[in-house]
Amino acid sequence: MFVWLAPFDLAETSETADVAFKGESPNDMAGYSISAADLDGDGRAEIVIGAPGDDTNGEDAGKVYVVPGGAGL
Repeated sequence: MFVWLAPFDLAETSETADVAFKGESPNDMAGYSISAADLDGDGRAEIVIGAPGDDTNGEDAGKVYVVPGGAGL
């Protein structure tokens, strides 16, 4: 999953991303689902990333990553 902070240009590529997130293994499907919400009530949205194919706790048990929100992300 790649994140570009504003302003965004359609010519951007993964190489110019401000943030890159990779799952623990190539087949864990990290980034299959993403959402943003202020989970801790601090006024800044956290990024929630789903990885349904993660096998850490069993075959395709899945995993959810929460990236804390902040001014510098």
